[in-house]
Amino acid sequence: MRIFISWAGDRSRAVATALKEFIPLIFQRAEIFTSFDDISKGTRWYTEITAALARTDVGIICLTPESLSSPWIFFEAGALSKTLTPARVIPLLFGLSVVDVSGPLSQFQACSADKAGIRQLLAILNRDFDPSLPDEIFETLFESMWPSLEGQLQRIALISTPEYRSHGVTFRSDRELLEELLLDVRTIQKKVDALEAKSFAVSHEMEGRMLASMGYVLGEISIRPDSLEVVDPDRLKEAIALLQESYGKLREVGGPAEYMALNNLVFYSSFLEDSSRRDFLLVAARKLLEVGLLHNTKNLLLTACRVLLQFGNTKEKRRARKILGELLQGSLSAKERREVELYLASLPRK
Repeated sequence: MRIFISWAGDRSRAVATALKEFIPLIFQRAEIFTSFDDISKGTRWYTEITAALARTDVGIICLTPESLSSPWIFFEAGALSKTLTPARVIPLLFGLSVVDVSGPLSQFQACSADKAGIRQLLAILNRDFDPSLPDEIFETLFESMWPSLEGQLQRIALISTPEYRSHGVTFRSDRELLEELLLDVRTIQKKVDALEAKSFAVSHEMEGRMLASMGYVLGEISIRPDSLEVVDPDRLKEAIALLQESYGKLREVGGPAEYMALNNLVFYSSFLEDSSRRDFLLVAARKLLEVGLLHNTKNLLLTACRVLLQFGNTKEKRRARKILGELLQGSLSAKERREVELYLASLPRK
């Protein structure tokens, strides 16, 4: 059996490492792939991860509070869901409960990273092994090996990284849970209709987010981060094609997902010298500017100002420079500050 373990962030990686060491103690023939030590040096990691995802029998997603919104998690979960049934994609919850998981990831049956949850996870794996372990042998192996994993999980729980301390996790409110329960007591026909609609929407959003993650990754490695110069035009075009498809899907979802997709599409498209896209970029930049100012969203404002400085009229360019100047006076990450400085120094002033 081939098992793909997905992770994002320090604690998630630590859980993935512990699982990779523990599972073969129960299932010696298990083939386990993790991106941190199963990619050969000199190979294209994106190609190798995609190939591993395609040939996987079971996917385990190590979820922690800080990895809930990770684009890597969405990318790998989306890829797994395209080739596996939902029952073969298993979120493992560390420091979370089932009610904390919302959006596309909530379609999968999750297990908790405690003794009962790990036993449940291994039981699912055992059911799919051919031949599977007899129940008595499985229970004996699990009981004898569990203390080693339990100790590792207890140590991981003590990890307190800056990433974890600063991460704002939004937990579902009592009202949201009550509304979900109320939905569950509707008539059978309404529940069937709602489930069918939800299944389509979740699938649509998952696919859109997966495309967005792939496009973002390709876009990032096609541009030099310190100077924002294009180093791989062909890869950049491939990224834009993926982001265009992603935006087409997430625009139907709406909300933050739509603007995340539009922002990435506009940002990377602005690096191409393609006059035919100028009108689209201007219209999109004005939309991003409006939403960015309304919600004080820096990445939307940075992308909007970049495009307006490139293609906007005189009034729009003055406004973009003013906004960038105001951003410089506020709290910015080192990357954001460098981006603002580059825009003000290199893009047209007229």
